[in-house]
Amino acid sequence: MKLKNYQETAITKLLSRSKELLTQSGVKKLIFKSPTGSGKTIMMAEYLKQLAEDRDIGVPLAFIWTAPRKLHRQSRDKLIDYFEDSRALECSDFDDLTDRKSTRLNSSHIPLSRMPSSA
Repeated sequence: MKLKNYQETAITKLLSRSKELLTQSGVKKLIFKSPTGSGKTIMMAEYLKQLAEDRDIGVPLAFIWTAPRKLHRQSRDKLIDYFEDSRALECSDFDDLTDRKSTRLNSSHIPLSRMPSSA
C-alpha cells in the first residue's frame, strides 16, 4: 500500500519523537491524533513496523492495540493484512496468550509482538 505524503510525514514525526522518548527515563506518553478517514490504522501499522525493525533501538518493545466496542476486530484484520508480507509484527488475540494472570487486558486488546529475526 502506498502511503500519502501526510501519512509519511506523520509516521516520520512519530518515529523521531518515539526514539527521543525511549532515551529518557520515567513515564512517557505520546499521543497520536488524526481525523476520521485519514488512515490512522495504516499509519500506526507502518509506524509500529518501522519501530520494530529499527535495530538502533536498544530496549525491548511490546505493543498493545486497543479499540472501543468491536473496532478491535476490524483493526486486527487490517493489521494482519498489513503485516502479512513484512512479518515485522505478529498479531495475537488476548485470549490466545498463555500467561494472562497478571494483566488487566481483555479480549478487546490486540497484543503485537516482534517476529523473531531470521539471522
